[in-house]
Amino acid sequence: MPALLDLIVRGRVREGFAPFVCGVAPELGAGLPQDAPTLIRSAADQWLLRVRLSANFDSATAVRTGIRSLAWEDFRLGAQLLPAPPGLRLEVHAKSLTARPVTLHYYSPWRRAQVRVRHAGGETELPMTKDGSGPVPEEACWIAEIPGELCVGDWGFVVEGPGAMRDEPTGISPGAGYQPRGASVHLRAGEIFTAPPPRQRRDPRVVSLTVPSPELAHEFVVHLVLPRDFGVRNGSYPVVLLNDGQNQISGRGLRGGWHIDTTAASLTKHGRMRESILAAVEMHPDRNRAYLPPGDLGAGPGQADFSEFLADRLLPLLRDRHRADIGMGTTIVGASNGAIHGLYAALHRPGSFTRVGCLSYALLQPDVNRAFLAQPDSPLPERVYLDSGTRWAPEGRAQDSDDNSLITHSLRDDFLTHGLVLEQDVRHVLAYGDAHIEIAWRRRVAGCLEFLVPPE
Repeated sequence: MPALLDLIVRGRVREGFAPFVCGVAPELGAGLPQDAPTLIRSAADQWLLRVRLSANFDSATAVRTGIRSLAWEDFRLGAQLLPAPPGLRLEVHAKSLTARPVTLHYYSPWRRAQVRVRHAGGETELPMTKDGSGPVPEEACWIAEIPGELCVGDWGFVVEGPGAMRDEPTGISPGAGYQPRGASVHLRAGEIFTAPPPRQRRDPRVVSLTVPSPELAHEFVVHLVLPRDFGVRNGSYPVVLLNDGQNQISGRGLRGGWHIDTTAASLTKHGRMRESILAAVEMHPDRNRAYLPPGDLGAGPGQADFSEFLADRLLPLLRDRHRADIGMGTTIVGASNGAIHGLYAALHRPGSFTRVGCLSYALLQPDVNRAFLAQPDSPLPERVYLDSGTRWAPEGRAQDSDDNSLITHSLRDDFLTHGLVLEQDVRHVLAYGDAHIEIAWRRRVAGCLEFLVPPE
C-alpha cells in the first residue's frame, strides 16, 4: 500500500553536508544515492523529511543513510556522497495509506474479456463482466474492479480476449501494460478516457488568438492547444498556462520547441494527465520586464502587470469563449526566467495560480520569491514541480557550469519547511547532464505535467 514516511536523522553532520536516505522506492532514489532525497535541518543535530511513497515500504531492507555535499561544485555532479558517519541515527515512522481501486471499462467487440494486472507481487487475472454496449452497437462494454492493493507503485494491466487476443499499449513503456493514474478508466481502441468515450471524435488542435494588454503596451499572441474531442464532448477543462509560448508548439521556436502539444496528447491518451486546455503565451518583447519580479537587478517595472494580465484578462476570456474551468485555480509552467515568473504569480495571486512548474529556475538577484517564501504566512501552491539540469550549455564541460541546481534544491527545502510533502505536494528532479536548453525541457516537461495535472 502507499505510505507516508517521516524520516528523522539525529547526530552530528559535517559542515556543508546534509544527510540523505536512500531506498529501493523510486521516491527514495531507487537505490541510487545521487537520486536520494536529502533531509532538512530542523534543530541542532536533527534533520527531518516527510515523503509519500507510491508503493509498499519495508524499513528493514529498504533504506540506508549517507551524507551529501551541498557545495555547488559537488552537488550538481552527484559528487561527495559519503557513508553515514558514526553516531548518525535514522528513525523511520511509516503510515500506510489507502490505495484507490480502479474501475476499468473496456469497449470491444470481443465475446469475452479478462484483465491481467501486473503488480509487485506478480500477476493477477480478474474476470470482466458485460455491462451494456459501447459507443457503436457492435461493441460491448466490459467492466472490472481492480482492487486498490494491486494499483500501487509501478503497476499495469493488459486486457485479454478470446484465443490469443491481447490488448496492450504501444509506444510507451513496452511490456509494462497500460499504466493509468486515474480511478475511473475507460479504454477503447488503445486510448484511455476518464468517462465513456464519445462516438464522434475530434483530434487535438492548435488555435491562435491575440489578446491586448494596454498596461504592458503589447498585444500578446496566445496558442491554445485544445484537447481531443473538444467541441464534441460537454463540460469544461482546466487550464495550463505556459510561459514562452513561442517555443512550446512542436516544430516552432528555439531548437524545435518543447513539443507540448504532442506530449500532452500522448499523456492524456495513456491516462497519465487530465485533459486540459494548454495556453502558450508568447513572451513580451521586453522579456525581463514581464518575467522578473520588481526589485531584481535586471527587471524593469511591469512584472506584476503580466501576472495580472494572465489572471484578470486572459483566464476570464478562456472561461467565456473556450469552456475553461478557472474556478479552482490554474496551473502555470515556465522555464528559466519564465519559471521565476510562474512562481511569483503563484505566490502573489494564489487564488488564480494554484499549481506551478519551474523548469531550470534561473538566478534572481536578490531572490524575492525565496524571500517571500521565508515569511511564515506565505501562501503556498497546492502542488509544485521543480527541476534543473547540471550544466548551463550543452557544449560546456560539466565541471565548469551549472543550471542553478543548488538554488532549485533550496526552493524544494523552502516548500518542505512550510509543511508540504515530497512526492505528494512537491516534486524535485535533478537531471544529471541536462543543459539550460529547450531540448532538455522537452524531455522533462512530461513528468511536470503528470505531477501537476493528473487525472481525477
